[in-house]
Amino acid sequence: MTTASGRQALVERYRHEPQAGARALFLEAVARTLNERQTLIAGSSAADLMAGAGLTEVQSRFDAMLDESEHAVYEVRRLTRRSSVRAHGRGITARSVSALARGSREQMDEALRECAGERRIGADGIARQVLRERGDQLPALEHFFVVCPAVVDDKARPGFEAWWQEATNDAVLF
Repeated sequence: MTTASGRQALVERYRHEPQAGARALFLEAVARTLNERQTLIAGSSAADLMAGAGLTEVQSRFDAMLDESEHAVYEVRRLTRRSSVRAHGRGITARSVSALARGSREQMDEALRECAGERRIGADGIARQVLRERGDQLPALEHFFVVCPAVVDDKARPGFEAWWQEATNDAVLF
């Protein structure tokens, strides 16, 4: 999906297979909810591509998928470590995701408002309660709560908790 012809072929496929397009939008929506920088198309998004092509049947089916899905409030913590090889380089990025509550989309939107943090609406239109915004200095830390379809399993990279504790220790921060 990096070339104009590839994007056009995708639009035509989804015009003829709207359920496949709706599934792609659903996948992208889940990924983007947990990481606003994550889309299926470099420099753009599947949502923008399909909206620009006027694929209203795809959008309708996607909206129905969202409406029919159970939702959850997720706590997302992400950190990018310093490189162990290069003095000023970036190391691995690790993430922890855990569902705190489950219910209807409306119930979870209300529960999100009760979470700690500053309410921010991203460029992606998604509301997040942000406790820590990712900075440029390493380790780079990010911590927020967000509502997402309840299709993501709780998970954390091995070693994440120790790395998070190390990075958020007062001795490191001050």
